[in-house]
Amino acid sequence: MGTAHGGDRLPVLWSLNGLRAAGALLVMLYHVNSWNLQVIRGSSAFYTGVGLFFVLSGFVLTWTAQPGTTLGAFYTRRLARILPNHLTAFAIGLAVTVLVVGATVDPATVLSGMFLVQAWSPDGQVVFAVNGVAWSLSCEIAFYAAFPALLWALRRMQPRTRVLVAGAALAAPVAVALVWPSLIPLLFHLPPARLPEFLLGMVTALAVREGWRPRVPAWALLAVLAACVLGAAAVDVHPTVLTAVLAAIFAPLAAGCAWGDIDGRNRWALHPAVKLGGALSFSFYLLHELVIKVVVATPVRGPAAISVVLVVSAGLAFLLWRGVELPARARILAAVPAPAPRLGAAPPAHAPGGRRARHSRPREVAWSFPLTPGAGLAAVAVPAGSVPAGSVPASGPGAGPAPGRGTTATTPGYVATAHGLALTDVPRALEPAPAHAAIAAGPSAAEGAVGTAALVAVAAVVAAGRPAAEHADEAVRSRDARAVAGRPPADDGAAWAAPEPPARQRAAADGAPTPGARWHPPAGPSRRPRA
Repeated sequence: MGTAHGGDRLPVLWSLNGLRAAGALLVMLYHVNSWNLQVIRGSSAFYTGVGLFFVLSGFVLTWTAQPGTTLGAFYTRRLARILPNHLTAFAIGLAVTVLVVGATVDPATVLSGMFLVQAWSPDGQVVFAVNGVAWSLSCEIAFYAAFPALLWALRRMQPRTRVLVAGAALAAPVAVALVWPSLIPLLFHLPPARLPEFLLGMVTALAVREGWRPRVPAWALLAVLAACVLGAAAVDVHPTVLTAVLAAIFAPLAAGCAWGDIDGRNRWALHPAVKLGGALSFSFYLLHELVIKVVVATPVRGPAAISVVLVVSAGLAFLLWRGVELPARARILAAVPAPAPRLGAAPPAHAPGGRRARHSRPREVAWSFPLTPGAGLAAVAVPAGSVPAGSVPASGPGAGPAPGRGTTATTPGYVATAHGLALTDVPRALEPAPAHAAIAAGPSAAEGAVGTAALVAVAAVVAAGRPAAEHADEAVRSRDARAVAGRPPADDGAAWAAPEPPARQRAAADGAPTPGARWHPPAGPSRRPRA
């Protein structure tokens, strides 16, 4: 969650849950085929589902970036999201490697995998050791390290410049692979080579926040994507070119799904099964290949093997999600609370080094989205009447609160006012739900000129866009103002929880006016002048 440049709340993009779950399923089918449990024709290009993870990761992190988030708070949330699941799955992977596969792993390989630096190694035996799919987490850690700097830079670019930068970044690995085909296996897992996909997701999220819509509807993009993936399995296509072209399709697909959520058209994404599938996708992705290694040691083969891998992986993923991911993340965030962002604090006259902080904000939060102050609570992602009347100072932090009305249970939390952040009592119903996020091939160096040219042409067509309408037809209800909770919200924007009562019913129960504030993209470019 986060506030838009116009100050209205941003909707939760539940449909990205479905995309993430579909990507995890594609990768599972690819591994079932590559481990010879069952021949699945057309699945040889399903490894590209990892590219979808990278694009979605950049999109969701940018979409949910909090105004004034400190670097310490951002990195704490990211590590709390990834490390508990990774370390648990890695320990299971060690047991499977030694007890089931009967292989040995040297200490250096174990340490590199444990600390998620294995993707930087040129040795495939190191990159895909223990739990092979964890190489993508090694890339994600590198992306998280670069995210604040990338967001800071992209926010200061014109939209056309961002597109040019993302296009040049996508083309760079392709050019290297065409000149030096022997580097294709390295480019598959090296973080700098996969960073352009993450960068493209960031650029797409910024474009959507500013009102851009893809010309091609999401359902048509899905059909084009399916044709490209299945066609790449039938035609020999350069793997690095395929990765770049599919990223150029993934990006507008994510944007189209996001607009479906904003307009209220993606009701399928609100189904509990889709929400749960998205919540389990990360755990499922980490565990499925370990389950495959165990099934390989049994006589189970054929279609039954697919069912066994799917059911066992989903069951273990649920246990990992409920037993490790949610409680461990909650404990980490509770033990290391993020400091309150100082959005309204007056900046020092001069920052260290004699330079004034940009945008009159502390440098530790200058990378994040700015807060656009409004009158009273205009910049808060809270439906009208959700915060008890008088609980927010009317004239700055020093003003005394007026008596609130209603007896709704509350918890302390920070909300943004025209004078900065103020501590207030937030209804417990608005607290965030448990959160989650998402997130080897031996590619051939041979090129298929016809297939590659066709994919490039398709990507050029589907990547085109058009400006969004000034107002969406019907904006979906937001996260019910979870952004004002006292603890950090789900920064991946895809938390799964049981359905809550509608905001209108809660507001009526509290005797408050019916909420009417909805998010709309700004009418024009939202680029702010340099201070």
